[in-house]
Amino acid sequence: AMTCRDLEASRAFYETHLGFKVARTFRDGDGNTFYMMRLGPFCLEMFQAGDPDAAELTYGGLGFSHLAFGVPDLDARIAELSAAGVAMGEVVDGSFYIPGLRLCFFEDPDGNRLEINEGMTDEA
Repeated sequence: AMTCRDLEASRAFYETHLGFKVARTFRDGDGNTFYMMRLGPFCLEMFQAGDPDAAELTYGGLGFSHLAFGVPDLDARIAELSAAGVAMGEVVDGSFYIPGLRLCFFEDPDGNRLEINEGMTDEA
């Protein structure tokens, strides 16, 4: 689960750029909405921050670091995201770990760190 500064912008970002679909929309008794998003077997709950201005994100500490998504064509996905106005990081050569592995980091609308990669394989 993740708390978002702008719930609708985050929902749209994960749908448009990462292929998630809304599996269920929840509404509590106070009129608040939250989403259960699905991508294959993976689910991600998204909640609206109570005070979006107070939500500060940091990297390297305990808790959420980043989400990684495998893609069949890294360069094509980078081009799509860039064309949509998403600021992309540099492509990183991960061949030291897995021959042919390449990856790229970027952020969602709330500054959550995301990774797309090509060439990730499971250990035999």
